[in-house]
Amino acid sequence: MRRCAEAVEVRTVQEIGAERPDAFVWRGRLYVVCEVVDRWFRRHPWWRHVTEDDGLAWETGADETVWRVEARAGRHQPMGVFDLVAPPAGVAAGWQLDRVLD
Repeated sequence: MRRCAEAVEVRTVQEIGAERPDAFVWRGRLYVVCEVVDRWFRRHPWWRHVTEDDGLAWETGADETVWRVEARAGRHQPMGVFDLVAPPAGVAAGWQLDRVLD
């Protein structure tokens, strides 16, 4: 896997207890999620704390949700594995593509 740490636009669908990613746009291409491989929570690192002055108010220790998904950019394109990171609840920041295995 390689690190990306790029902002992505994510379309979600409501599932029991959470909104899961259904599709996302990365580098101008639409990727459709074929399967959710895994989901876990990770603590937002205190050293990446963003202040309200920066336009966000992530509290130190807030949980991010990481979704590992299999997705493809088209019906005949190869499948890739992507780690999408949802911001903590109540934060206006967008999703981030953290890692890619393609």
